[in-house]
Amino acid sequence: MEVTHTHPDDELVTVSEAARITFLSSDTIRRYADKGILATVRTPANHRRFRRSDVEALMKREDSASSPNGADAGAPAPSYGAPATPEADA
Repeated sequence: MEVTHTHPDDELVTVSEAARITFLSSDTIRRYADKGILATVRTPANHRRFRRSDVEALMKREDSASSPNGADAGAPAPSYGAPATPEADA
């Protein structure tokens, strides 16, 4: 998704700055931009820039996706292996 307008108060950041903010690689930031996951603003020289608010929102989505239980951090942890009941030992 390419955006050509921005709010005047929203700071624009480079690919490398977006990567540093999100703890992702520059290549991942570019892929996300190409796939429309992260909106881009193009400079007159056709360089990518990203609104800081979009980058921070992406960081929050990435954080919730990488939490122990995905986006639902309040859900119980999955159980692996045989159940710990007396019937399982019989």
